[in-house]
Amino acid sequence: MACITERRRAGKPSAWQAVIRVTGQPAVVRTFDTAAEAEKFACAIEASLRQKKKADTAALNKLRRAQPSYAQFYERRLRDVIEDFAFGPVDPTTGKRPVIVSPPRAISASMAKRRPPPPHLPMIGRHRDCVATVLKNIGDVTVGEAKGSWVTRYVDKMRQKKSIRGTPHSYMNIERHLHLMREACLAAALRADIDDPKLYFNTKSFPKSWKVSRERRLDFGEHQKIMETLNSDRTVKGRLWRCLYRLTLETGARLQELVLAEWGEFSYHGVWVIPASHTKKSTTRKVSLSPRARRILNLLRGISVKGSTFVFHLFGTVSSVSKSWAFRMKKIGIFDLRFHDLRHEAISRMMVHPANIRSETIQTMVGHRSAEMTARYTHLRLDDFVGLFDKPAPNA
Repeated sequence: MACITERRRAGKPSAWQAVIRVTGQPAVVRTFDTAAEAEKFACAIEASLRQKKKADTAALNKLRRAQPSYAQFYERRLRDVIEDFAFGPVDPTTGKRPVIVSPPRAISASMAKRRPPPPHLPMIGRHRDCVATVLKNIGDVTVGEAKGSWVTRYVDKMRQKKSIRGTPHSYMNIERHLHLMREACLAAALRADIDDPKLYFNTKSFPKSWKVSRERRLDFGEHQKIMETLNSDRTVKGRLWRCLYRLTLETGARLQELVLAEWGEFSYHGVWVIPASHTKKSTTRKVSLSPRARRILNLLRGISVKGSTFVFHLFGTVSSVSKSWAFRMKKIGIFDLRFHDLRHEAISRMMVHPANIRSETIQTMVGHRSAEMTARYTHLRLDDFVGLFDKPAPNA
C-alpha cells in the first residue's frame, strides 16, 4: 500500500513524501518535489515489493514442502547425513556442496601448490580427523537401520581393523565415531524440525573397562633412539622435528598449540602466551619457558623464514604432523608411542622437577581445569622416587 503526503515548507514549495508498505517487506520512504514524481515512484516500488513478497512466499512454501517427515528422516542414508554435517548441505540449484576456504595455514608457498589446505569443516575439532574413516566404513545404512545391533557390528568391525598406527582402533577412537554419527543426526533432525529422534549411537556395546586412562611414557632407551634418528636428518624440516620434540618435553604443550605457534606469542621474555584460538579450552594460557626451551627457540629463530609468522613454518596441518610422527616411530621400531604421550612425559617430569614447582602452577601452565586431570597425566616411576628428598628446596 502506497501513501503520498504533502509536506509544507516555510518559504518554499511543498514537498511530497511517498511511503510504500507491503506486509513482510521493509517500508520504503522517499521525498519528491512534485506529487506526480511521488506517485510514479510509489507505483513502481509497490509493484516490485509485491513481486518480491510473492517470490519469498513461494520459496518458503517450497522449503516447507521439502522438509522431511519422520519416515523420510529415518530413510535417509547415514552417509548423506554425515556429509551434510561435515561439508554443508547440497545446494538444490547447483547440486554441489558449498566450498569453504580454510584460513591460512603454517605451510610454505611451494607446499601450498603441491597440496592445498583442506576445507574447513563446520564441526567441533574432535570430529575432523575421523570423518574420512567413518564414511569409509559405514556402508549404505540408513538412519533408521542404524540400531543397537548395527552399532555392535560396527564396533566389532572397527576393532578388527588397524589404524594408521598399525594397532586396532581403540574404544576411545570408536566412541568419537559414534559421537560424530549422533551429532550429525541431531543436526539433521534440527533442520527438519523433528523432535527427539530415536538414536542408538552409544557405548552400551563397549566392555565395562573400555575407558582406561593412557599411561604411556618414554621407556628406557627410547629418548636416545628418537634423538639419534632426528639428529641424523640434517634438513631444515629434520631440525624442526628435533626442536618440536624437545620443546614438547620442556613445555608439555599440545601438538596443535605447537604447530600453530607464532613468533608474536613469545614477545615477553621467558614466557609463552598461547592465545585462546590455539588452545583446546579456548582460554589464553601462559607457559614459563625453561633455559633449555629458550635455547630451542633461539635455534628455531635461526632457521625461520622471512615473511612467515609461524615457528614451525614447514609443517602442515596438526593431523598430518601427528600421522607423520606415527610413521616415524613405526619406522624406527618404537610402537604405541603417540605424540600426545610426550605431554604425559613432560607433566610427569615437571612434578619431580628439582625446582619443586607447585602442582597448582603446573596445572595452570598445562591448561588443566582440575587437579584430578593433572593427576591423570602424572605417571611417576620407581626411579622418580630415588633421592627425591636429596634435591634442595628452592629457598633452602
